[in-house]
Amino acid sequence: MPDMKKAGSVSVSASTTVSLGKKTLSKTGPKKRRRRISRRKPGTKPASQYFSMDTQASIVTYQDLTKSENANLEQLQALSGSMGNEEIGKIEQKIAELSTQKEKVYVQEVLPAFDALVENLINVYGFKVMHESKQDLKAECVEFLYGAVHKFDASKGSKAFSYFNVVAKNWLTIRSKQNAKKLKQYISLDFKEAISQTDMETIERYSVIPSYEEVMTAVEMNELLGHIVAELEKKVRTDNERATISAIKIILSRIDDIDLLSKRAVLLYIREITGLSSKQLSIVLSSLKKHYKELRKLEEFEY
Repeated sequence: MPDMKKAGSVSVSASTTVSLGKKTLSKTGPKKRRRRISRRKPGTKPASQYFSMDTQASIVTYQDLTKSENANLEQLQALSGSMGNEEIGKIEQKIAELSTQKEKVYVQEVLPAFDALVENLINVYGFKVMHESKQDLKAECVEFLYGAVHKFDASKGSKAFSYFNVVAKNWLTIRSKQNAKKLKQYISLDFKEAISQTDMETIERYSVIPSYEEVMTAVEMNELLGHIVAELEKKVRTDNERATISAIKIILSRIDDIDLLSKRAVLLYIREITGLSSKQLSIVLSSLKKHYKELRKLEEFEY
C-alpha cells in the first residue's frame, strides 16, 4: 500500500486524477470532434456533377459561335446588293453551319447543366407557381437562362455556375412573388366558396357585345400578328424553327375556333402540331424571341 498523506492522494491510471483537499483535477486525452454530416435534400445533386468548368468552356464556345454568326449576317445584309449569287451562297452556307454548331453545343453541353441547375433550385427552395407544373416552371426558367447566355463575361473572372445560379434564383423568386400577388388579387370562378351570392348573380347576368372599336382593334391586331409571323419566317434557319412558324400560322388562322387561348394552351398546341419536345421548343422560341425584339425596333411594328 502506498503512503497516504493528509494533503490529499495521488492515483495514476489511464486517466490521471489528482485530489487535493476539496479540489479535484481530471486530466484526460484530447476530445474527439464529431464529424458534421451534411445531408442534401431529395432530388438535388452537387454542382460539380452537372456544372463544371467544361460547361463554362462550352458557354464561351457558344458565345464565340454566336458572334461569328452575327458577323456573317451583318456582312450578308451589307453586301447583298454588290455580291454575286455564288458569294451569297457561301456566306449563307457558313451561317447555316454556325447555327448547326451552336445548336449542337447548347443542346448537348449547356442545356443539361441549365436543366439540372434550375431543378436543384426548385427542389431546394420549393419554388412553385399555381396552375403550373414543376416541369413548366423549369422550362420557362431554362428559356430565360438561354436568353441570358450572351450576358455572361468570363473575362471578369466570375464562374458561370455562380452567375447563372444567381440569375435563375432571382428569376424564380420574382416569378413566385408575382404569382403570390395574383392569388391575392384574383379569385377563380371554380372557387365558388370565396364568391358572394351577389357576385355570382352578376357574373351569370353578364353579357356584353363588344364595341365597334374593340372589333376593329382585334382585326388590326390579327393583321399585325400575321405580318410579324411572315417577317419571322424570313429569318428562321433551322427545320424546327420553320415547323414552329407553320404551327403558329395554323393557330392564328383558326384562332376563333379555339376554346382555350392562354400561353400554356398555345405552347401545348404548338407541341402537338410540330411534334417537338419541350426542350426543342424552348430553344426555338428563345431564338424567335430574339428576332421578334429586332422587329419591334422598326417603326412599322410598333403598337
